[in-house]
Amino acid sequence: MAGSVPVPLVVLFLGAVVAIPALVPAALAAGARRLEPPLPPGRVALAAGVVLAAWLVLVLGLVAPERGALGTAAAPVLFLGPLVLGAAGVGLLPVVRRTLLGVPLATLVRLQSSRVVGGLFLAWAAFGAVPWRFALIAGLGDVLVGVTAPFAARAAARGDRTGRRIALGHTLLGLLDFAVAIGTAMATRAALPWPIILIPGFLVPLAILLHAWTLLVLRRG
Repeated sequence: MAGSVPVPLVVLFLGAVVAIPALVPAALAAGARRLEPPLPPGRVALAAGVVLAAWLVLVLGLVAPERGALGTAAAPVLFLGPLVLGAAGVGLLPVVRRTLLGVPLATLVRLQSSRVVGGLFLAWAAFGAVPWRFALIAGLGDVLVGVTAPFAARAAARGDRTGRRIALGHTLLGLLDFAVAIGTAMATRAALPWPIILIPGFLVPLAILLHAWTLLVLRRG
């Protein structure tokens, strides 16, 4: 549970968990408008919103407050499930792949700005709910990726080779941050309480999918 963490901080975090995925349907709608012929952006956004909402409800069921920390049985579902389904959607559904490729590279990189919410690991550590060793590495890494995302997105928007290299570098930095944070969590055996467990349980797989999406667009270019 949140323990001694103030209720307003918990509410702020839960609001971010809901708001961050809402950025994805908007990006897909923008991509749908750029297709030839264009797809109905409202329908695309609605479909994406339903999928993300169902995913979030599933995660909430797996990491409900009474369950405590993320269990070993739920971890493969939360991490591998979205990645497998995402790859299947891209490979088996041409309309999904076309829509994903229609989203501007700069928009995808800018979405990683939401990673600053990982800085809340530091707030949870300040109240003794998360180990400091893990919180510093995971929190500061997320903040670094989130703060630099707008600058990388601005470079990507230029459309030149240097901008694309910066976008690629930022994407690899984001993936490296996840690898280091996951390794630190395993080394420290950090048991993350609810609701901060929603970061590795939901927001991290979502961000990994966004990174994979970015790589897909870079490869297309």
